[in-house]
Amino acid sequence: MDEPPAMREAENDDKKGKKKKEKKKATSQGDHRRPPKKQRIKNDATSVNKRRIDELCSSTGSSTTGEKGVKLFLSETSPSSMKYIEANGQPLRVIPPYPYTYRSNSKGRWVGRNLLELMTSEFRALTNAYYRQCIGDGRITVNGSVVDTEYTINKHDIICHTVHRHEPPVRIARVPTATEQPIDVVFEDEDVLAVDKPGGIPVHSSGGYHFNCLYNVLREMLSLTSNSDGNSNSNSNGNINSNSNGNSNNKIHILHRLDRLTSGLTIFAKNKEMANKLSKAIEERRCEKYYLARVKGDFRGNAMSHIPQVNGREEREAAAVYGWWWDKSKPWEDGGTSNLNSSREKSDVEDRNYKSIALEAISSPNTTNWLTLSSPIKPIDLQKGIYTTGPFPLSDSANNDGGVKSARTSFLRLSFDRKSDSSLVLCKPLTGRTHQIRVHLNHLGHPIANDWCYGGEDFFGDQTARKIAEELKDGSLTLHDPATDDEIDKIEGMKQGEEEPFLNFLMRSCVWCRRGGEEKERRQFFETGKFIWLHAFSYEIRIFKSSRKTEIEEESGSNCKDYDESVESVESVEEKKVYTTKWPKWAES
Repeated sequence: MDEPPAMREAENDDKKGKKKKEKKKATSQGDHRRPPKKQRIKNDATSVNKRRIDELCSSTGSSTTGEKGVKLFLSETSPSSMKYIEANGQPLRVIPPYPYTYRSNSKGRWVGRNLLELMTSEFRALTNAYYRQCIGDGRITVNGSVVDTEYTINKHDIICHTVHRHEPPVRIARVPTATEQPIDVVFEDEDVLAVDKPGGIPVHSSGGYHFNCLYNVLREMLSLTSNSDGNSNSNSNGNINSNSNGNSNNKIHILHRLDRLTSGLTIFAKNKEMANKLSKAIEERRCEKYYLARVKGDFRGNAMSHIPQVNGREEREAAAVYGWWWDKSKPWEDGGTSNLNSSREKSDVEDRNYKSIALEAISSPNTTNWLTLSSPIKPIDLQKGIYTTGPFPLSDSANNDGGVKSARTSFLRLSFDRKSDSSLVLCKPLTGRTHQIRVHLNHLGHPIANDWCYGGEDFFGDQTARKIAEELKDGSLTLHDPATDDEIDKIEGMKQGEEEPFLNFLMRSCVWCRRGGEEKERRQFFETGKFIWLHAFSYEIRIFKSSRKTEIEEESGSNCKDYDESVESVESVEEKKVYTTKWPKWAES
């Protein structure tokens, strides 16, 4: 006869309770069981790398506390050691080289592969000869141990690669101080920090950038202001102020990101509660984004003969539709022009006040006659981050990064400059795909003028910068170029001396340190520090804010006086936040 469900549940609860008591008793008596293999590998690798970082820190007078030795070593690098130079009149922030350890957990597709082949094929920025040398001299380790080039990758392996890191310089105007700061602040209060990101700098640490990323620059600025004036929260001079809501560690939360080459509005939350609210609003698409772009040619919708026009409302609403349409009506017929899309000389454009047109379109998007393009996007080279668009069938999985995803963008032509044969366009992405605006503009036949990756020209319209870049390059290798076979031959066979500090060995065997010359930072900037004419101009975000409402209830009794009792209730109220940057210089010229 089966036991009643209630009896079985009670028995299971008793068994769980006994197991918990036994585990607690064993722990109190020092019965520590051996950790699983994955954790043992992680501990071994961490221990070895921690010892190496401790050696690095002792040789430079720094110290480490905690488990993440590499990160702690980096945090000890003093921002005062940074230097600022100029290239073609643009200020550059240069970080002196420093040791850094990249750490990767083995992925499923790596298991069973040869270590040297894996490094060469997965991390193609460097050569086979370079990786062979690094594996041989112990700069590349597996689970904290030196292995040979024929080592076979196993599940749970941890691969570490210690390098002498040379960060590319970025365009930042000046040294951050308590009163002068290099990043323009758009808006700041106790919950939100909105800034105008310069083009050419990443939002967070990635690739070859660590200190030269927006997040770490802002942390430096917050630290300086909190040390100088811990109670200030005004923003009259456009500077970042200390957080007045108890955020003593200057923690800011990244809500979204812009491409490194893109400039403009970037929003951070100053506390976890606001980070959750804004992140949820972005996830649920309760936000509108508007970008400015300078594109090649006269953006009149006359370069789209290769794309079908979609007229039916039902067709437009389909996710997989491929085509373009005007949201309201066709703005010109038989060569005639509309009031917002006329082809004019530059002086006439200024009289038309294209800034007002843009702001009016942002404030009343539903009454604006946008040109909308719906065209799916897919990657053609994930490692290089190159995408394309066209009439592709959508992937089955929407979360498949390597598949085809629906994409839709609306455009409004603001002005046309005959002298440079370029147009200023307001862009409104309706979906959020990687490189979406850049790819769609190129597909329409009007690529961003200086977007060399998607149909534009390097140094568009700037002959001076192009000439300087050619002179600086002059056949010389930059820090952006991978190590050559000749350079590897010069360091081949180098070994760390018995009493030689690892940092000294790292510098002595660094290929990029050997590429001397006073102009190497400038040469590197012209290779990696460029930006494109795409600017995040305005964001509108709608969040739900709790509001307390008090209601009065009246009750009466037969033998007592009437009395009032207040009842408090909480309801959610939608609050709209709008952030807008200044106009970028290239949009005003």
